[in-house]
Amino acid sequence: MFVRQAPYSSARRLLFLRLRDWADQCWSILPKAELWIDGSFVRYSADQAPFDVDVVAFAELEDFGAVWARVRDELKLAEEDARLGGEPRKCPFAMQFLSLWTMKKVRTDRVSAPRIQPFGSSVDGFLTPKQTSAQYSWDRSWSGLAAGGPEKGYLEVIPSA
Repeated sequence: MFVRQAPYSSARRLLFLRLRDWADQCWSILPKAELWIDGSFVRYSADQAPFDVDVVAFAELEDFGAVWARVRDELKLAEEDARLGGEPRKCPFAMQFLSLWTMKKVRTDRVSAPRIQPFGSSVDGFLTPKQTSAQYSWDRSWSGLAAGGPEKGYLEVIPSA
């Protein structure tokens, strides 16, 4: 998948399937989002199998804002249910959207985790508005320019029409 004759093809195949599921879920919410893919999944390494796929989705600011508004509305209704002593309603849209994100510093009543990634940690996923400053920041980080190392590439995936 992406890296010719790379070892660990079964691990790469599984990661590709999970990436495809992540992308399908992302595009069901933000149909015009453009994906950038990076990390060990897109590089050759004979030493170890890739652990995950790094992906960031860039969505138009208006679309991104509308999604967040819908998420907030759903979550507010569930919070109101709980405040009134009832069982909070399910929030399918909010959960579908939020489950795409890599979450940091997660706490529950039983455990705290420094990081939780979508699809069983197979995807390191981020979503952001498509703005020049955000794309510049991700490009500098992923191209190696921010670290002062040799410049490298990453993949860009545009949804089909």
